[in-house]
Amino acid sequence: MYFWKENDGERGARETSPSVVFIKDLEIVKTPRSTNEVTLTEEENAKVEGTGSGFIWDKTGHIVTNYHVIAKLATDTSGLQRCKVFLVDAYGNSFAKEGKLIGFDPTYDLAVLKIDVEGNDLKPALLGTSRDLHVGQSCFAIGNPYGYENTLTTGVVSGLGREIPSPNGSAIRGAIQTDAAINAGNSGGPLIDSYGHVIGVNTATFTRKGTGQSSGVNFAIPIDTVVRTVPYLIVYGTPYSNSIKQRCMDLLSEVFHSSNNWLYALTPKERFQTHAQVGPQAGPILFFLDIRDYSRPVCIISRSKVNIT
Repeated sequence: MYFWKENDGERGARETSPSVVFIKDLEIVKTPRSTNEVTLTEEENAKVEGTGSGFIWDKTGHIVTNYHVIAKLATDTSGLQRCKVFLVDAYGNSFAKEGKLIGFDPTYDLAVLKIDVEGNDLKPALLGTSRDLHVGQSCFAIGNPYGYENTLTTGVVSGLGREIPSPNGSAIRGAIQTDAAINAGNSGGPLIDSYGHVIGVNTATFTRKGTGQSSGVNFAIPIDTVVRTVPYLIVYGTPYSNSIKQRCMDLLSEVFHSSNNWLYALTPKERFQTHAQVGPQAGPILFFLDIRDYSRPVCIISRSKVNIT
């Protein structure tokens, strides 16, 4: 008797596919009826200028993708560029929404869109880590190459710590190299491990000159870089910087009515501790920030004296 056994690719695809989205880059036109309004009726009044992929970051509708997928929207001065996001809810029902650009970082080729999720329950992707990857490990790319939705390609981690060019000409260091096929339309989609955990964002491929075909040398931005970058894009619209850290401290100092006591902040960005004088209470306050939402402290651990090492 034959017993069917689910393989790693099937397990990963089943877990991750509901979290993968299809992005269309559209140029819309003004309708004759109104010169002040534009419409997102794709079939009649919009031209598809490009496609890409992305994945659901959280239940509030944030979508992570590559900057180069939405670059025309990010640099639009005409007001006629739009992104339309096609996805499924947690129950498998398909729907489409306009994606509003929340933030982007060309240096790491990352961007965040936001869709209106009213009435829809989303399934965020499961995030893994790229810190413990090793060459030879199985991996899988999910995306929408050439418009074919939720396409799964298989391969292995071919190399680690690679350097690839970013859209603004700087170098993206630490990229994951894989032979899992990545083609036009895959950009922004997740690279996953055997358990469906996102380990990278599919970004680039070397093509054979004159053919446009993948050479089997493909690259993804490691998820640890994404996890460090995306929360800042959601909150500030710009990548992390010392000025943002200072704004965080200034805001918290204001909220806690600055006094002579210390507040210690532990952030995922650099695993550092910093401080500001806050609050009328004696002793330091220790708090942590949600890795997906830097806009508020998750919890205050202590208002009494603690030893910080």
